[in-house]
Amino acid sequence: MSVDLLEHDGSIFKNVSSRELKRVRGFTVGDYVVLGPWLGRIDDVFDNVTVMFDDGSVCKVMKADPLHLKPVGRNGLEDGHFPFYPGQRVKASFIVSFQEFQMVIWLIESK
Repeated sequence: MSVDLLEHDGSIFKNVSSRELKRVRGFTVGDYVVLGPWLGRIDDVFDNVTVMFDDGSVCKVMKADPLHLKPVGRNGLEDGHFPFYPGQRVKASFIVSFQEFQMVIWLIESK
């Protein structure tokens, strides 16, 4: 089966095979998962946000609260189930406390 896809800028990709389509996220709330003989259901999904600072240092904020994040620019994939997508630029709408910054993993530290 082929589909036509509408981009956020209005352009259209025609005759895209549905086999080439992928989910925005690997898992979502309500999905069922299997591990060996065990069957489970996803109850919650957490977002991790990678932050790049002006000095080039980079850290990953674990379990970032999506209520404190706002998209930079227009969100081309607006969807009630997925407020953000991988690679999207966001800004924080609050000052990060010292305790919250203890929950980060530094990927690149400034020199």
